[in-house]
Amino acid sequence: MAALQLIEAIDQHGAERVSQVRDVLVRHPDVRVQDLDVAAELVVGTVELNTHKLMATPHPVQVERVEKELVAMITRYLHGDR
Repeated sequence: MAALQLIEAIDQHGAERVSQVRDVLVRHPDVRVQDLDVAAELVVGTVELNTHKLMATPHPVQVERVEKELVAMITRYLHGDR
């Protein structure tokens, strides 16, 4: 039972993060993506996956480098730059 509650709590927390990011995207004048629901999921998933992957290795990448490249990648995506 505790495992199920933990999974539900993790899912709820994830949904809240995606909702918060979507709210920011809606209000930001430079965001040009069409599907804000999917965009919010992609942004949250991309940041979480890459942050965990790059920081949890035996030789982690400098935080500043990861941050700089993630911001550049996500900004181009949300801006619609090609």
